[in-house]
Amino acid sequence: MSAWDISHHMKPASVSTKEQENLVDYALKGYDVATISLSAGNPEAIKYAKLHNLQLYLNILQWKLDHSPSETVMQYVCLSLTDDYVIDLRRDKIHSNVSLCEKGIDFLLKKSNSVKDIWSKVEYVDNKLPLMIKVKLVDKKRLTQGCLIYMDLLHPSFSSHESLKESEQLKISCNNLYNAVRAVLPPHDCNFVGKSCFLTQELLEYISGRKKLTIYAFLQDCIEDESCLNNTISCLDFITRLKGITVVMIKNKILLTKETFENINADNEKNLINDLQVKNNMLENYIDKVQTNNNNLKDQLARQETVIGRLSNEINQLHEQIQYQGVEEKKNKDLEIKRLYSENDKLRIALFKKKQLIREIQNAIEAVKKTKSSERFQGIDPLNHRLQ
Repeated sequence: MSAWDISHHMKPASVSTKEQENLVDYALKGYDVATISLSAGNPEAIKYAKLHNLQLYLNILQWKLDHSPSETVMQYVCLSLTDDYVIDLRRDKIHSNVSLCEKGIDFLLKKSNSVKDIWSKVEYVDNKLPLMIKVKLVDKKRLTQGCLIYMDLLHPSFSSHESLKESEQLKISCNNLYNAVRAVLPPHDCNFVGKSCFLTQELLEYISGRKKLTIYAFLQDCIEDESCLNNTISCLDFITRLKGITVVMIKNKILLTKETFENINADNEKNLINDLQVKNNMLENYIDKVQTNNNNLKDQLARQETVIGRLSNEINQLHEQIQYQGVEEKKNKDLEIKRLYSENDKLRIALFKKKQLIREIQNAIEAVKKTKSSERFQGIDPLNHRLQ
């Protein structure tokens, strides 16, 4: 490893998101950035590490979009690459490389609100074909557009002198790209005269330093055979040459042509209409809810009025009953008072009679006392005699 100038060396179990986050930030700010993923060695041993690296990119991108204050529109395209044609994984449609070199791939972009749409297209895709993902990010407030390209070249053979496997689907394109790198960068040991190909055309501005390029190489510690050794060496040579690029990035701007301006206004108007429609639906739902609550309150009020009416009748009946009971109770009390008065009168009469009898007895006693002394000698009892 000491013969090649490598920026960072990470162990398979290590996780670092700093570089991925930087690239995503550049794209969101309006710059074009690209990542090339390549490997040498056992494909099955490296497959999941590369998928994990791609998933980190997508997760970081989604998090940034969710927490961005800007109105960023995301568009994407997922392609499987060969030397002669590409396959649009979303539409399952084939396009020739020649036609895409002429038209570009922006017409294949599809608007999306979530990176889950991208992941669903590549998670279970056949990994025998190299993969290209292009994500375009348009910020309508800041009028910028950035591009994030992820390209997995699988196990490329950059050496044109090596006997290439027939099963390698991108061997000519990878050699073309390597020759372009050798022609652009010192020591300029190749006169690049090959015909333009789709892979080279898409990466030309990145390998020339006009746009930022990051390369991830997944290499095995143990070299199994000479073919693996040659592929590892060619990958490291490719990386080392690209490391000498002087990158001068320029932020992209949205060209406000009449058509673009009309599209932006149309999108803004459409978004405004959608927002108003959402708010209208919310108001309608709120009105329905209030109306339902109002009807429930009316039903409750009707039930309460019925209860109140029944209670009022019961109260009136109780009042009448209390008044009737009051009249009867008063009548009974009057009779009781009259009875008591009558008994009182009788007692008074009886008492008067007894007092009168007592006075008569006292008078008789007084009279007896006066005549007692004179009659005692005659042997007569005056009191018994009078009573007889």
